[in-house]
Amino acid sequence: SLAPHCALASGAMTALFWVMSADPPRHVRDTLNALPVFGTQLHTSGGHHRDFVACFVGLLRDLLRYVARWHPCGLAWSLAARDRLQQQTDPSLSEFDKVMRDRLLSLLDIMALLGGGLEELSLAVEGAFKAQRRMLILATTHRRPRGGSDVTDSASLMVRETEEALKRGHDVAEAHAGEAFEDDMKMVVCAFTAMSWPATNDPPGFVSAALNALPILGKKVLAKRYLTKERHLHEQLVHELIQLFRALLEYVKLFHKS
Repeated sequence: SLAPHCALASGAMTALFWVMSADPPRHVRDTLNALPVFGTQLHTSGGHHRDFVACFVGLLRDLLRYVARWHPCGLAWSLAARDRLQQQTDPSLSEFDKVMRDRLLSLLDIMALLGGGLEELSLAVEGAFKAQRRMLILATTHRRPRGGSDVTDSASLMVRETEEALKRGHDVAEAHAGEAFEDDMKMVVCAFTAMSWPATNDPPGFVSAALNALPILGKKVLAKRYLTKERHLHEQLVHELIQLFRALLEYVKLFHKS
């Protein structure tokens, strides 16, 4: 029966409702993440059936890249989208979105492809960046309270949501300790400590310190023996992680030197 194939195709096409969403990347990504569930229902074996699933996965990944680049806040007729576009008038928000769009999405894709604990860790990584963006919106749209008595004026409290996402990442890495991708996960978790830069007196120096540790951690990851295809993915992981934090460092230098 081709009923499971039709169900997968129908489920994949719900991604096209991104045009009605105020957060198209999230809508498409949620649909993409659901495809493996549909795929497990294809009990028949053979290359054509695997190719059928792979084609839809590839299609939605390309759609995700498209909406993330051109429609990250939805289309103009959405009221929620217009509100988000108004928030993006601040150059620092627009540039942060560029870092997420150009660098973060590629890293998340590779982590998902490698699977296992890395795929689970990618959710915490994505959550940390989204939390940081919400923090930046507050920082650019709300005035700092006068005087020092208001605890909400504390930088450490402003990054609490980001820190909670980072803690989830640490918990995931600990839960998968001893597994095949342990060194990869340690490298990612180490890099994402840099996301605490808003609570420091020297944001560029703080991000730079985390960035400088990545080549050494990357060499440890690549010192292992892998199959050719798997090695390529690990090389991409190291490369994209370094590129992401280089971009974050340039962003911090430009907008948040202190």
